[in-house]
Amino acid sequence: MLPTDADHVDQRLRELSETLGPELVTELIGMFRTDGSAQLLDLRSAHDRRDYKAMQSGAHRLLGSVLLLSARHLAQLCRKLELLARQKEDTGAEPALLELESEFAALLSFVSRPTP
Repeated sequence: MLPTDADHVDQRLRELSETLGPELVTELIGMFRTDGSAQLLDLRSAHDRRDYKAMQSGAHRLLGSVLLLSARHLAQLCRKLELLARQKEDTGAEPALLELESEFAALLSFVSRPTP
């Protein structure tokens, strides 16, 4: 499954590669994989504990990570979850988090693919 913004992400990775070089982009992707995955696990944990402050903070941190790659749809999901946490909204948070987790997995798979 491709992320919703595969074209934007692909373009951003090419831009970063031209600016920073492919080795640094590979390193950035590795950091994104590690840090973003940890941020998502923290976000899930905060949700499961109904810790709205941690959920809001976690969604905001993940937002910064996904914006680096121009994953706009994923960024919108982070913003939505951040707002739901601010409003202490339980009913909408679970579906939003599930969609975020699915889109994040698609993005990780996409950025981890071998480049030609």
